[in-house]
Amino acid sequence: MKNWYRFVGIMVFISMVISAPAVSDTGVRLNVGLSHIAYGDYNDFIETVNKDLVPFGIELENLSWVPEVQGEVIYSPLPMMTVGFGVGMIYGSAELSSDLIGNFQHDVKAYPMTVTAYFKPSIPLMPVKPYVYAGAGMYYSKLTFSVNMDQLGAGWESTDLTKTGFGLHGGAGLEFSIAPMLSLQVGVQGRWAKIKGFKGTGTDIDGNKVDVFLISDDEVEVEIQGSTVTVPAYGPWDAVDKDKYDEGTLDLTGYGFIVGLKLSF
Repeated sequence: MKNWYRFVGIMVFISMVISAPAVSDTGVRLNVGLSHIAYGDYNDFIETVNKDLVPFGIELENLSWVPEVQGEVIYSPLPMMTVGFGVGMIYGSAELSSDLIGNFQHDVKAYPMTVTAYFKPSIPLMPVKPYVYAGAGMYYSKLTFSVNMDQLGAGWESTDLTKTGFGLHGGAGLEFSIAPMLSLQVGVQGRWAKIKGFKGTGTDIDGNKVDVFLISDDEVEVEIQGSTVTVPAYGPWDAVDKDKYDEGTLDLTGYGFIVGLKLSF
């Protein structure tokens, strides 16, 4: 019986050493991930345009899977609850260079500033621990367009449109203890963030500086080689037409996968 108690005592001690990070969740965390975003306004525009470009063997890239990175300072106000204050970056890019229609490049950058609550139930003798989380944040977002399509009578120098919007996120994962103060986290994440109202200043094909907004409209009247035609449009557009056409939205809503390292103090 004494040997049994001794064995149990040794196993408890080993388990406490292995799962030491669970004692204190105060520290820092670095996450990297890959997220699938909706970005319907842009991707729907690309799908429509590509139908007309297929006969020419040209295809514009959509923006669906984008990488992201985040750093957090975490604090544990309760034994099974942690609060994280984070900043991060989401980045995506699509481009096309063609002798037929010209050059096109579109970059998306979003910088979320988030507050997240993590709940991790206490499970004795378990070096692997599940957790769930939910939070909110403000997303400072910048859309950059560089368009040179002289053949179509359209063009913009590198033009930035910016806007800050609200978002929600949540998910679940597993935490693996790999050292007394270091743990590995893997999980899934969902996000809702639809940002509208982008504005900026652009330089048009003639070199004029104009105030622009983000347009997303299926029926835009443009003049090509002396004729007025109706085409779909997504990107910077002269702000004088803001009441005439629909505004575009950066939709970061979607899901993703994250991997993180947590250092506890």
